[in-house]
Amino acid sequence: MKPATKRSVIVLAICAVCTLFLLVLWERGFVPLQQMEYFAQDWQTRLGRKTPVDDRLVFIGIDKPVYLSDFSDDELQSEPVLRHLQKSFPWSRAVWARLIEKLSDAGAKVIVFDLVFATPDEGDDELHQALEKYKDRVVIGYDISVGKTERGNFRELLLPNSTILATEETNSPVEDDRLGYVNIWPDFDDTLRRVSYRQTSAQVGDLVPAEVVLESLDARALRKFGRPDLIPTGFNPRLFRYTAAPGYGYKPCPIGEVLSPKLWEKNHANGKDFKDKIVLIGPTAEIFHDEHNTPFTDPKPMAGPEIHLNILNAALHGEFPIERSLLPSLFIIALSGVIAGALCFIIRQPGKRFLSVVGLSIGYAVLAQLLFDHAGRVIPVAVPFIVLIVSSLIVLAYDFVLERLERVKLRHTMGLYFSPRVLEAVLADPGS
Repeated sequence: MKPATKRSVIVLAICAVCTLFLLVLWERGFVPLQQMEYFAQDWQTRLGRKTPVDDRLVFIGIDKPVYLSDFSDDELQSEPVLRHLQKSFPWSRAVWARLIEKLSDAGAKVIVFDLVFATPDEGDDELHQALEKYKDRVVIGYDISVGKTERGNFRELLLPNSTILATEETNSPVEDDRLGYVNIWPDFDDTLRRVSYRQTSAQVGDLVPAEVVLESLDARALRKFGRPDLIPTGFNPRLFRYTAAPGYGYKPCPIGEVLSPKLWEKNHANGKDFKDKIVLIGPTAEIFHDEHNTPFTDPKPMAGPEIHLNILNAALHGEFPIERSLLPSLFIIALSGVIAGALCFIIRQPGKRFLSVVGLSIGYAVLAQLLFDHAGRVIPVAVPFIVLIVSSLIVLAYDFVLERLERVKLRHTMGLYFSPRVLEAVLADPGS
């Protein structure tokens, strides 16, 4: 076999083996490859376009567990519920009842609590009355809890206690449109990139009858906002576009500021800031430990309520990038192997070939970012890079070894006819 033909066969074999090997690993869900792909996807999220901040969303934060001396005597007298804030959290449920009343009177369209009132507590009767009076505009949370015993894991629904929410006769309490699950499930690397707006009975471990559909806190809020059409269809998790890094999208209004008569008038124009808005209430202080890893989790994670606002904002703007299914992804990976092989044939000089691979990689990364930002499409990035670079490097190493072997062979052959001095001059300048 001629040397050129032999090289061609080996180059094709190298590119084919590398490509097929990575295709098999990707198709079988090889975890390290998936982690690399998530790493690339997170960089796209950080660098790329964000969902615009929607002013129809307002955030009220539980910013500290106790307000010791934040209110004047006049404020405490005119708004007695403030005295409950001067005790340690959890506060009397009368606080939430008064907050519902105050926001409803101000014209808030939906009031969402990222809280689960599971155990009976002081003020349950007041909260029950508020939930009944304003049932068309309030959503509270429940939790799909996972526990462990010696016999294994189990699941249960952690619902508001019956004093707060006496649900009507239905197949399951979760059918009450005032209830939505607060759970947000991360990917296997404990980073939240996708959201489930609804779950089937089977998905939650058959905790409810088979015909019952469970809806998230965010889905319930969108329904009460009059936009059920914005809830993505189906039961599969959907990738969503974030609004901003933690703390930069929706700034929380402290709950003490909202309930303070003086600050209510001064900072919120007597409630005009909340008119026709979705108002979400939830814990933001670190002491509550309601934080989750996101693609921005450097330097810090994101508070749970802020994540719910990002999820709601994505729905309001329809920002759900479409991920490629398995077959198109496999095609892109295979195509990168074909391109690697073509470069090895077209460009024989190692330096130029290396620069070409780098240039193609940068160009592909830019294309992937443009598709993510402007077309809402997600294509694999890390694995095609690996196929292109690894195939090219192996062929480069093979060409280097082949050249060294040719030089050794040439030195041996010419050494039979030339003196060492002439031989060195010829090898130094073969073209002569």
